[in-house]
Amino acid sequence: RMRPQTRGVSAALWASLGAALLGAAVLGAALGPRALLAAALGPASTGSRFPASVLAELQATEGRANCNETRRCAAPGLRCYEQVSSYAQCRASCAPGPDPTHWDGRPWSCKALGVRTPGEDMCTMENEDCRQSGCCRQPGHTCFEKTPAWAACRASCTPGPSFADVDGTPWTCRKLGPTSPSTQPWVAGACTESNGASCLQTRCCKNAGDQCWKKTNYYGSCKPACNEPGWSCEKVGTRTPAQTGAEELRGMPAWGFATCSRFEEGCLDSRCCIGMDMQCYEKNKMWAQCLNSCVPGPHANDHNANWTCKALGPRSMGVPRKGFPSLYCFSVLRTVGYEVGLM
Repeated sequence: RMRPQTRGVSAALWASLGAALLGAAVLGAALGPRALLAAALGPASTGSRFPASVLAELQATEGRANCNETRRCAAPGLRCYEQVSSYAQCRASCAPGPDPTHWDGRPWSCKALGVRTPGEDMCTMENEDCRQSGCCRQPGHTCFEKTPAWAACRASCTPGPSFADVDGTPWTCRKLGPTSPSTQPWVAGACTESNGASCLQTRCCKNAGDQCWKKTNYYGSCKPACNEPGWSCEKVGTRTPAQTGAEELRGMPAWGFATCSRFEEGCLDSRCCIGMDMQCYEKNKMWAQCLNSCVPGPHANDHNANWTCKALGPRSMGVPRKGFPSLYCFSVLRTVGYEVGLM
């Protein structure tokens, strides 16, 4: 898109650049756009055969680095948006005002710098395979590896099996990328509470999951949703991320009965327990046991042997949601006498 005469670059140099890009296209088809860019630019050294102006034109910004100079984003589907004159960031979208997930509370102008990188946002949603992207869309989530064949975005991960899974294959919990940013500490003191106060000035909300909604030009309120009559329900600023909690256990999965250990049984291999409020605790590298609790140090009921009490795998909340073993309410009565009438 640049003409050689307008950039002061010789025709021979442009021919060299074109040849390099053409040759790198073969690698790019297999290794992706970053390999293509690296092949075109060559080693990042002072002896580059391309002028600095050409290199700057081809470079793109990755992650949360400042893109106000390159005005290009390396990741597909992202665009460079300005926060202030000295800082801009590659994002999928931008809402004017403070961003609760950014490290400071300065408002974003959201002025678009440059064009959007072609393609779709590669970051992954929850419970989708994130091995290729290595990043997650939900705030506070990280791409964790289960096996070499599967990884998923989760708020947390404990090595071992997960009761939320359909199988008992253990998770390695190896991180395959950075944790997506979540609510920052400054939000608590700078943003508006959900107590009826107007949020049009702060343009952000203190409580998790809340969004500032506009009623009129003079009033807006923080709440999860907006559907009241008489409200414009226009979004103001960015929603504060909802809290990321632990995975909900709806009941012991079928594989758990065959795989997990019972109370006071060894669990070094299974790393899971069947029982109410039960956890697999490590004694040492050779033994672990299913217990309700564990205090590191000597254990009187184990000949004062030292326990590390490192938790292995998930904590069990029982077979049904309310506990284990199941309890039933029943009554016993005689077939004659006043008890029949009471029932």
